Amino acid sequence: MKRRQGRRQLWTDYYNQMEEKGLEQHGGNIARADINGLFKEILANPQAFGLTNTVGMACPPGVSASACSSAMPGFNASQDYLFADHLHPGPQVHTIIAQYIQSIIAAPVQATYLNQSVQSMAQGSRTTLDSRYQQLRQRENPVGTLGMFGGYSGGYQRYDNNEADGNGNHNNLTVGVDYQLNEQVLLGGLIAGSLDKQHPDDNYRYDARGFQAAVFSHLRAGQAWLDSDLHYLSAKFSNIQRSITLGALRRVEEGETDGWLWGARLTSGYDFVMMPWLTTGPMLQYAWDYSHVNGYSEKLNTSTSMRFGDQNAHSQVGSAGWRLDLRHSIIHSWAQINYRRQFGDDTYVANGGLKSTALTFSRDGKAQDKNWVDIAIGADFPLSATVSAFAGLAQTAGLSDGNQTRI
Repeated sequence: MKRRQGRRQLWTDYYNQMEEKGLEQHGGNIARADINGLFKEILANPQAFGLTNTVGMACPPGVSASACSSAMPGFNASQDYLFADHLHPGPQVHTIIAQYIQSIIAAPVQATYLNQSVQSMAQGSRTTLDSRYQQLRQRENPVGTLGMFGGYSGGYQRYDNNEADGNGNHNNLTVGVDYQLNEQVLLGGLIAGSLDKQHPDDNYRYDARGFQAAVFSHLRAGQAWLDSDLHYLSAKFSNIQRSITLGALRRVEEGETDGWLWGARLTSGYDFVMMPWLTTGPMLQYAWDYSHVNGYSEKLNTSTSMRFGDQNAHSQVGSAGWRLDLRHSIIHSWAQINYRRQFGDDTYVANGGLKSTALTFSRDGKAQDKNWVDIAIGADFPLSATVSAFAGLAQTAGLSDGNQTRI
């Protein structure tokens, strides 16, 4: 009997191998499920999947699953069976198979969150740098002045998914120096570290650490100004956890990878003096970012373990807005609103496949909004003749997914 079962398994494996080779020749975008591998795991430990009987049948003897129902006399509902008849899986196993296939199809979409996170981490240091730009615009900086600045930027992100809402936390610490080269030009540099925890949906979460370095300049010509900065970010993703429900079993596949980003911004504006204590005016910005996430394989070797390919994304965001600056006796406060439009990629793409198969398939993540609004307020106040502090609060609006609050 065991010898016969062994021969059947060999023929099953041979058939699956030949089928996969045939599919590979067509080069298709194919999501292949390893049902044979899943069945082996169920047979090895049926109780873990919630099954109580692997040798009997739920349907009455001689009745095919296609003609069988739970209301039929002789139907055995006292246990959870592997098979409904002599050939077909029982209802519980059909549910497990459906959950299994669904997890495979969803996995590349979940992986696209990693690339989104790379671009989100760059916003932390930019928030602190924007506050420094604001300080420089508010006061005269003598030629030859060497300045130092630093700040913490944190944010909360909400994911609106069809199945469940997710969330994420952003944390960034930035330090920088700058030098007033002449009356019009200031040059500087900064370094920053990021620590994020993301939970985009109930079945996917990860931790992200980032290191950033940037150079920047501030140009002033009368009431007109121009800010520019160039950023590099290196990211490390750890504790990438993809959870799969298979009947009573809750399995967690884990992995880790890294990524990077190059980005640049140009921001210009003009200040109209309305009162000695009030200026206002337009501002324009163009931000370019190119991000990359390396492919990775999950650590386990089960029927659900997957591998994912490299990801690339290209963002180009143009902005137009208006600023309002108030110069009180001590505190300088400001407010601004910006309309932003994405001219680059509005979808993130990832490919993947089971580790037990050579086939891969790709899927697009949820389409990102092309238009949104950023609203920000802040204040700058001196602590001494040489030291001042700044604080700000920003909120995105008009996004159907991923609205953020930043400080």
